[in-house]
Amino acid sequence: MKRIYNFNEFVNEGYFTGLGSKISGWIDSIKSALKSGVMKMIPSGPKAGKPMAVAFDPNNGSIESQLLDFFSGTEYATQTNEAKVPLEFPRSQDILDVKEQELKRMIKTRLKDILKNGEKFDAGEISPEAAAQGARDVKPIFIFGAPGIGKTQIVAQVCDELGKELYGKPLNLAFVDGEFAEPVDFAGVPSVVDISGPSETDPYGKGVTRANVSVNLLPSDNGRDNMGGILFIDELNRMPQEVIKVFMKLAQSRRLGQNYEIPLKWYIVAAGNRPEDDPREVKPMGTALRDRFSVVNFVTSPSSYRKYIEGSRLKDVVLPELLDFLDFQQDYFHNLDPSKQMIKYPTPRAWTDAAVGLERTMRELQSEGVTEISDKDLLNAFQVEVGYEAAAAFVDFYKVAKEIPVKDLLIPFSDPEKAPLPDKTDSKGKIRADYAHALLSGIIRMSKEKILTPTEVCNFATYLQRVGSPEWGGAALSNLTANHPYLFDKNQKEYDPERATKIVTCLGPLVRKWNVTLGTDL
Repeated sequence: MKRIYNFNEFVNEGYFTGLGSKISGWIDSIKSALKSGVMKMIPSGPKAGKPMAVAFDPNNGSIESQLLDFFSGTEYATQTNEAKVPLEFPRSQDILDVKEQELKRMIKTRLKDILKNGEKFDAGEISPEAAAQGARDVKPIFIFGAPGIGKTQIVAQVCDELGKELYGKPLNLAFVDGEFAEPVDFAGVPSVVDISGPSETDPYGKGVTRANVSVNLLPSDNGRDNMGGILFIDELNRMPQEVIKVFMKLAQSRRLGQNYEIPLKWYIVAAGNRPEDDPREVKPMGTALRDRFSVVNFVTSPSSYRKYIEGSRLKDVVLPELLDFLDFQQDYFHNLDPSKQMIKYPTPRAWTDAAVGLERTMRELQSEGVTEISDKDLLNAFQVEVGYEAAAAFVDFYKVAKEIPVKDLLIPFSDPEKAPLPDKTDSKGKIRADYAHALLSGIIRMSKEKILTPTEVCNFATYLQRVGSPEWGGAALSNLTANHPYLFDKNQKEYDPERATKIVTCLGPLVRKWNVTLGTDL
């Protein structure tokens, strides 16, 4: 196949339209297009050099792992942008804020309907017309969210989880990046199809104009093993208006032009930042676009982030002290202060990439015979991803956490009167917040090794009364219940109603006094 160096020439020569017929299977056509230099690459920005479309193959393991590998080494993996507003949608009465589990449930429920509809067609139970209408009846979802909070990873996790539940392996994921898209990329280059050729009476003949949809950028079949999956369109609201119109048509009718219809087992999910996150680039969502999608705003939290890290391959990469730090210093979880005008901002994605970078640095130092990283190297590893202020705050926390004797960390659950208090002071005689947070978070982390009894929880409540701080004590109570969900969550297999009643009696006075909300943050 001819290697293409000029994309405009390539499109005009019609190479896309011939490719699909020469290669069996859309995933194989994607791979062939990448190897042959045919696939359009993103020309600039944080994802420069990456293909605009890619298919993640369920036969290659976890979709989420493939996604992380795909973006590793690019600026996108560490891109944070400027978070100008809270993670909650600025106008909550307009858009529903959803957390991880709720968002996953919404996508899975609709995707199940799409898959069932496609299977009925495969089995001959419904006509092509009924199958097409059944797919159109399942409305796509658009996910708003601040930069760097994991919208893409959520979609990948749905493919992994639902696919394993239904078929024993992940579903397909088709990823399309829309930031540098052009109308021709999706609607194709129009061509004239003759109805009648030139004649003596009609020297020009008659014809119709028809679009030639790119067979590489959008699925042409149900993916590997005919399982279907999610067509994920990222950065939809950064696309030119002409391209947005193309996807409005796809979302509403699942068709483009005369010659393309999305296969039955694909469900459409789109995502983008809020206009408040990047007013210069993000386009407001017009009425017509909103009508084509169900629209939600994804809100994450330190406890959701912890759950994600501890359940993924990153659990041995991200320092447990970092998770503790974010539990207690939530202002650094995702930067909310636009007045500082810093280039780098802390986001979940940036913290994760900093941890990966730190592991890389540690491997290099160990190969040189160095067994312990210096404070300066630790600060540098985080500063390049989250900025100096957040990095310095974490390094201070980490240093204190490493100084606290491990043997002291379980005493609050057995002998609260003898347990160590956060009593280190600064030069002005004030209790050091970094020490208090490091001590309390270390205590809670150590407690995760055991199932707590009512007596142990009541002892911890007595210890917190000795601490006497609504700020630190309240945060410790919330984190305790978040890390031990079985204490109050009836859906947990370790839940015991009698124990829960006793614990509520012990914690009740502190909860009312400090106005703390107990329960897991799911």
